[in-house]
Order: sequence, then structure tokens, then C-alpha cells
Amino acid sequence: VNLEGPKRVCDAFLPMLDEKDGRIVNVSSGAASAYMKGSLGKSPMGKVSKEEKAPLISFDVTWEQIQEVVALEKKAGGGEIDGFSAYGISKAGLTAYTMHLAKKHPHITSSSCSPGFIATAMTKGFGAKLTPMEGTVSLSH
Repeated sequence: VNLEGPKRVCDAFLPMLDEKDGRIVNVSSGAASAYMKGSLGKSPMGKVSKEEKAPLISFDVTWEQIQEVVALEKKAGGGEIDGFSAYGISKAGLTAYTMHLAKKHPHITSSSCSPGFIATAMTKGFGAKLTPMEGTVSLSH
């Protein structure tokens, strides 16, 4: 959902975007950085090496490379990616996909942002304080 969904939407709507004023805003998460670092606090995140994740921080990343990192992570996890690692890699992949879009379509403004640590059902008990409404501020700028 977090990676394939935005790609499908972009595939469908890119041809309709204005070449001068077109804009793509993807909603990522701090979990993307945690995944790339390999940990969230003291908890490990992901199973593949930093070298195997490296394509996700390259401006020259391709969609195929993004898919390959996801496949490597699944393989390292015995065919699955555990809960928060799955969220982290999906958001890291989305941020990488945004870089891919920016390079492939330089006339369209493509950006990825994090709304912050929002108080939702998913973050309950972790100290998130921002309301969902406060989290939308970064999306509108």
C-alpha cells in the first residue's frame, strides 16, 4: 500500500499533470530513515546490509532497484518482512521512488515529506503528540 499504491496512482495520473505546474507530494515517514539506519532506537530494523539498501539513497535509483531491495529484504526474512521493518522499507522505497520521479520527470515538482510523529492508533503508547491535523501542515507547503 505505501509503495505500490503511490506508484500505481502516479502511473495513472502522470500523463495528466501540467508540465509546468505539475506537482507530486508523497507522504513518507521518519521510519524511512530508521530503516536506512537499521534501527529505531535500540530495536533493529530490517535484515539486509547497508550496502544492499544503498540504492534507496541514490538519486539515480530505478524502480527495478527499489523492487530488488524489497525482494532482498523478503528473502532475508524467510519470505516475509516483519511489521515495523515492512513499514520502514515501504516508506524508504517511497522516498526513493520520489527521487526516481524527480529525475525522470524534471519538469514536475516531486517531493516526499514526513508529517511528523502523529498521535494515531499505530503510535498509541509511543508518546506521539501531534494531531492528524497538525501533521498535514508539511503537506500543504
